[in-house]
Amino acid sequence: MSRYFLIIFLLCICSVSALLSACSETAGRHKITDYVSDEKDARAIAEDYFLEKTHRKIETYSITSGKQEIDYWAFFFEGTGEFERPGYHWIVKVNKQTGKPEIIWGE
Repeated sequence: MSRYFLIIFLLCICSVSALLSACSETAGRHKITDYVSDEKDARAIAEDYFLEKTHRKIETYSITSGKQEIDYWAFFFEGTGEFERPGYHWIVKVNKQTGKPEIIWGE
């Protein structure tokens, strides 16, 4: 009986470890960190998040650094070329403390 308990216990530990590892990442190549102090890193997180939320359907766009606040980095995304039209703009904010992105959709 104790051998089965040990196997189940080890499987549970592996499952929790895999789940925690998967939850610590944002879409793409960047991990959510405790603190984002570099605008370059924040911009990369914002771009990954923008691409995820638009399902990579916006193929050409520009990125401009927006007004920087104490608690977040802000980036303005705008469709260009065939994607340049009313409503094809977004603001992505990246929290400086957590690295968590947030998107505001254009209208």
